[in-house]
Amino acid sequence: MNKYLLSLVFLLLTQSYNAYSASTMMRCGSNLVKVQDDKSTIIQKCGAPITKEFIEREWHYKGDPEKLSKPLQYRLKKGLKLYYTVEQWTYGKPGSFYKHLIFNDNGILQEINTGKRY
Repeated sequence: MNKYLLSLVFLLLTQSYNAYSASTMMRCGSNLVKVQDDKSTIIQKCGAPITKEFIEREWHYKGDPEKLSKPLQYRLKKGLKLYYTVEQWTYGKPGSFYKHLIFNDNGILQEINTGKRY
C-alpha cells in the first residue's frame, strides 16, 4: 500500500511541475519562447501573432496602503476598483490550443496562458 501511495505522490508532483513549465514557455516550431523574453525576440521566433489587443485587468493590491499615493489610498478606502491595461498577443494553428501572451508596459512577456482550441 505504501508503494502505491508513494507512486501516486510522485506522479502528482511531476504533473504539477509539467503544468508549471507549460505556463512559462511556449514552443514555436523548433524555438522556445519564455517569460521575460521581449517582443522582438518573440516576433523573430514565432512570427506575427494572429491578434494583438489591449485588455483591462482589475488591480488587486495586497501590500500596505500607506505606501501608495494619496489618490490610490482614497480609491481603495472607498472600495473603488482599479484597472490597468496589458497587451495580449494570441498565437495558434488549426488543431491546437490558442496561446495568449501577456506583456507588461516595457514589452516584456509576463504570462503565457492557454485558451480554447483553434
